Amino acid sequence: MANVPGAYAPVLSLGVPGDAPTAIMLGILMLHGIRPGPTFMLTNPEWLYQIVVALFISGILFVIIGTYAGKGLVRLFVSTPRTAMSAIVAVLYALGAYATNINMMDIYTAFIFGVLGIVMKGLGMPVSPMVLGLILGADLLDVEFRRAPLAGKGSIAPFFTRTVSIAMLILIAIVLFFEYGHPKIKGNQKKKDRTVILE
Repeated sequence: MANVPGAYAPVLSLGVPGDAPTAIMLGILMLHGIRPGPTFMLTNPEWLYQIVVALFISGILFVIIGTYAGKGLVRLFVSTPRTAMSAIVAVLYALGAYATNINMMDIYTAFIFGVLGIVMKGLGMPVSPMVLGLILGADLLDVEFRRAPLAGKGSIAPFFTRTVSIAMLILIAIVLFFEYGHPKIKGNQKKKDRTVILE
């Protein structure tokens, strides 16, 4: 619990989240038109005191709930069927996605990213960097992605033909290979070596 206020310090002072929960908090603040960073205390000083009071109250509630209701809540969640829990979560995230802009496309987008998160988890890829990238670079990504096809006269060929683009793609491929491909190849090689020794 003590690490939560510390995690908020770089978010509010620098606008840089340290983990996925603080990245979500940063996204919520930005949705309300609040931009955390060096000018946060000058532009929105009242929010700092509200966040401090909210953290203080939540700490007291965590102690009370954890002391008197923790075991019962754990038993409730454990005894609830997995299908029912999944249905409840799906309904809640669909409502949250739709309530943002009252747009069905937001639900489809949330579903696509949910499937992407499941695939990434299955491949052992961390989801937090993607969340951080989407929160921190969402505006930049949207603007620059629209600008690039306009510069290419409606073609996406510059993404794959320009020298900088090719260099970035090669760098991404190398990082992915050494992060996920090379360990698997190395593991398979060790298994083969063990099989030969046993034979």
